[in-house]
Amino acid sequence: MRKLRLYIAASLDGYIASENGGLEWLYEVPNPENIDHGYHDFFKSIGTVIMGMNTYRTIISFGVDWPYTGKQCYVFTSTQGVEPDGNVTFVSDDATRYVEALKEQEGKDIWLLGGGLFNASMLRANLIDDIMVCVAPAIVGKGIKLFEGLDGEVPLSLVKSRVFDTGMVLLEYRAR
Repeated sequence: MRKLRLYIAASLDGYIASENGGLEWLYEVPNPENIDHGYHDFFKSIGTVIMGMNTYRTIISFGVDWPYTGKQCYVFTSTQGVEPDGNVTFVSDDATRYVEALKEQEGKDIWLLGGGLFNASMLRANLIDDIMVCVAPAIVGKGIKLFEGLDGEVPLSLVKSRVFDTGMVLLEYRAR
């Protein structure tokens, strides 16, 4: 069985983006050595990427080549009439059931890319196995929360932590 793993950057106050979806606060973290904060090793361990429609739109808005080439990518959406995209499969089926079926397939792990609402829905459904949060030395104040709309407690176990010279701290948790 494959694991569903959340790997994401968040501000110290728990936001993954500013109110307008921006990531300026993240790009302002000095990183002269181009430290990848564990991303490269994580990326090699996954074969599938899942995300919500807002996250997909944000990635497209960057105007760069699709960054997840070679991975099976799914975008969960309730939007009707979405233009086909050769990089992703749009899914309007029940996300919980769909992700449960993905986890049962053979292959590398699944990356839960975001966003905040989608993260919360997967956590509520007890589908997230591992949570890796790279905490940035920044306070955003308001914006999109890591788990937007989550209103209950979820116990986690710390697996490990890593401090980087950039001031970023990678926290790895396992769902209990």
